[in-house]
Order: sequence, then C-alpha cells, then structure tokens
Amino acid sequence: ALDTQLLRGKKLQACATIAFGLILVFTATYRKLSWPYNWQNWADGPIKTETQTSRFPELKGLYMTAEAAQFLERVTQTIDAHSRPDQTIVCFPNFALFYQLAHRKPAVFAYLHWFDVASDKLVREDAARIRNRPPAVILSVDMPEKMIRANELSFRGGGRSAQRDMHIMLQSMPGYRLIDSVPIPDMDFPLNIYARE
Repeated sequence: ALDTQLLRGKKLQACATIAFGLILVFTATYRKLSWPYNWQNWADGPIKTETQTSRFPELKGLYMTAEAAQFLERVTQTIDAHSRPDQTIVCFPNFALFYQLAHRKPAVFAYLHWFDVASDKLVREDAARIRNRPPAVILSVDMPEKMIRANELSFRGGGRSAQRDMHIMLQSMPGYRLIDSVPIPDMDFPLNIYARE
C-alpha cells in the first residue's frame, strides 16, 4: 500500500498509510505484551506480572507469574511425594513438562495426547499401556464437556474421540485415589492428581 501511494506521488495518502501501519504495529505489540501466550490449558499473564523465576534448572532464565510458579512447584512436589524416580507417571492430555520437572518417565508412548496431535489409535494403545502397567501417579486435566466436544467437532468430525474415553478411564482407574486438584492458572478447571493406593 505504501509503495502504491509513493509511486502515485500522493504524499498525504502515503503519510496516512504510514500512520495506520504504525498504529497496527503498536496495537499488536501492546496486545502481545498484555497477553503473550495462550494455548489450550495454559495462558501466560501480562509481561509486567511475569516476574517470578523457578528453582527448576530446566526453566532457568524464564520468568513467569507467581501463580504459574506456584502451580509448577505444587504439582512437581506432589509427584515427588507420591512416586519414586524409577517409577512412571502419566500427564494427560498435555503438561508433558512434568515428566522433565519431576524426572519421571512416562508410562505411555506419546508425551502428548491432545486431540490434534494424537490419533485415536495411539491414544487407545497408550490407554492399554496404562492398564497393563499402572503408573505411580496420573495427572489428568479435568476437561469440561464443552472442551472435549469442541475438539471432537474440530478434529474427529463430531465423532467420539479416544481422548474422551481415556479421560473417563483415568478418572476411575481402580487402585487410585485423588490426592490433589490443582487450579490451572487462568483456567476454569483444575489438574487432578491421582496416586496409587
């Protein structure tokens, strides 16, 4: 647009185009600083509130909100309290970061079971792995029906997903008890943590 205005020799329109472009750049920058990242079950707070650091060496150099730091600490401490380093855990459908922070191996093949990256076949195979070799700890996002249904509409053509079945399975695994329900920062639902009895 600027090239077109300059080639036509219309300086006023070129100045208006430059002004409009600068407004867009400043607006986009302000928005990014106010809401830097949001994807499914994780949302970063405004840059000005991202002042906390973490004790985890894996997160060295990263700043986060106090709520995010407390969430990571609380979940990792719960995993540590209810499992040994040689035992496996499951993080469903995401939050694979806890495999690294807690230094635990996954009891499944896929680190991530989100609807758009894990096929129904893979999720069913991992569900069988969990039943055959139950992990010490299960982290399961308490996904609302609305979220599950929206993902089924987007990624399964409206059909039932294996993620729905695995979500139900993990909430009712025999031999486990709910030990904590940790609020996910800026979300309306928690991360449930189950441990073997």
